[in-house]
Amino acid sequence: MDLSSLLYLTGLSGFFTSRAFVPAFCTAFFLRYGQYLPWIGNIDFIQATGAEPTWFTSNLTIGLLGLLSLLEIGATKFPEAQELLDGVHKYAKTGLAAVSALGVLGARDAAFIEQTISQAGTFDMVVSGALAVVVYVLSTLRSAFMGILNLSDPDDDLGIQTLVSWFEDIWSSFGVFLLILYPLFILTVLGIIVVLLMASSKYARYREERSKVPCGTCGEYIYACAVSCPKCHTPVPNPKDVGFFSQTVDRPAASQHDHELRLVSKRRCQKCASRIEERKLPQMCPVCKNTILGSTSDQEDYIGKVRDRLPKVLGVSFLLSMVPVIGVIPGIIYYRIQLISPFRAYIPAGKGLALRWMLKLLFIFLIALQVIPGLGAFMVPIMALISYTVYSGYFKSLLGA
Repeated sequence: MDLSSLLYLTGLSGFFTSRAFVPAFCTAFFLRYGQYLPWIGNIDFIQATGAEPTWFTSNLTIGLLGLLSLLEIGATKFPEAQELLDGVHKYAKTGLAAVSALGVLGARDAAFIEQTISQAGTFDMVVSGALAVVVYVLSTLRSAFMGILNLSDPDDDLGIQTLVSWFEDIWSSFGVFLLILYPLFILTVLGIIVVLLMASSKYARYREERSKVPCGTCGEYIYACAVSCPKCHTPVPNPKDVGFFSQTVDRPAASQHDHELRLVSKRRCQKCASRIEERKLPQMCPVCKNTILGSTSDQEDYIGKVRDRLPKVLGVSFLLSMVPVIGVIPGIIYYRIQLISPFRAYIPAGKGLALRWMLKLLFIFLIALQVIPGLGAFMVPIMALISYTVYSGYFKSLLGA
């Protein structure tokens, strides 16, 4: 173990926080072929590792990691696929970080993984385990931050999560290249990012707690946007409204029933306003034990409230679609927020991903027609109507309607 390896592995932990396979692929690739690349080819650390392939730098390993990296990049562009990945991604990152550390430390040994693990020194194993622990902790921190974005915009209608995903793809691939050139600089950047993630998570929790007010009957602290206290179930006389990102805003809510439906559309309990993390119906609020949309009348009102938006949405999307190419993006975002998001919030991730892909394949043709003057103005409204029909139909099937 030399200083270069230690600096590289320390910095590498930050890239495994974002992705599992991408940094592992980039590490194996640079160890094997870095000596042929400009700028980094003359670095002693790279020259010492590329002389003879090991289990980690073999063509088979690099090819397999490359394929898995492409699949990982594609999956993280869809909220439903990312939600499915979240259950195992943290452990995959941790395991691959440890394996990659052993690969870096044993890059001069022409041996397979079993031989590498058995021949690795005690200190190398300790470093590998420490790196895995760091990656696990940082991945947990990142998951908490991404959870805030997911709760605010679960279906990524604004595209913020997709933008973050693209940044993480670039960061976890090109950043490994920079790590080799400027290890101390990248370590400083990683430290700043970790501090920002911690500060953002703490600030979000602070804002959430600050929005709570004491119940007038039992003194329990409840959300200011709640309709009733989760402990004593006393109605709140003047609840506050919730904004687009599901946060409590300083304005009076609408009528109680309309406010309850709005809370449900933002994945919050219609009574105590607690956040609902599971995508399924029917389900019970984990705090106040209220059944979300438990009555037939609530279900009909919820569906009817979204249906009533249809004429306005079709009209606005028609006007936006009259602008070739440029009008497609705001038109799609608008109808997804107004018509699709209230339904998709409770559709299971796997089924939601299948529905999204089915519609994407159909909409490729419709988007291509949007550039045709006159005819193109009808394309986004058609997309909105088809999407509404598909998602509302599946939502009704969840309710047994």
